[in-house]
Amino acid sequence: GGVFGAYIVYLGPNAISWSCNKQSTVTRSSTEVEYRTIATTTAEILWLRQLLHDLGVVLNQPPTIFSDNIGATYLCSNPVFNTRMKYLAIDYHFVRDLVAENKLQVSHVPSSHQFADLLTKPISSPRHNFLKSKIGVIEPSSVLQWRIGVVA
Repeated sequence: GGVFGAYIVYLGPNAISWSCNKQSTVTRSSTEVEYRTIATTTAEILWLRQLLHDLGVVLNQPPTIFSDNIGATYLCSNPVFNTRMKYLAIDYHFVRDLVAENKLQVSHVPSSHQFADLLTKPISSPRHNFLKSKIGVIEPSSVLQWRIGVVA
């Protein structure tokens, strides 16, 4: 058993960071699981953004997190205290602050296009192939082909 949270972070079309972890705390709802994953993803994005800044790469747009959980997406941008979510740790609410400051966007994406499902759920072969193509995984044979030519 256990509940897993996962994310894939992209810079342009390239996956630059990803994680899949079993959540150690007991959760009461799928919204809480997704919200905690959004918070973990946000922390990773902030770290990556600072690293890129230190390397001289300036990102002008706020990053966007896509979540297939409408409740978690709503919770990120709704400043009204939600009594059903009162058991969430305060340190997860920094996501709300970043959204309010327009430094982060959290948007809903249909479950059919939630790429991180590849890391957390048992899925059919056609769905696996679809998601694999969306995250940029290519067959090793296409990468490892080369030709050696000798010109005399």
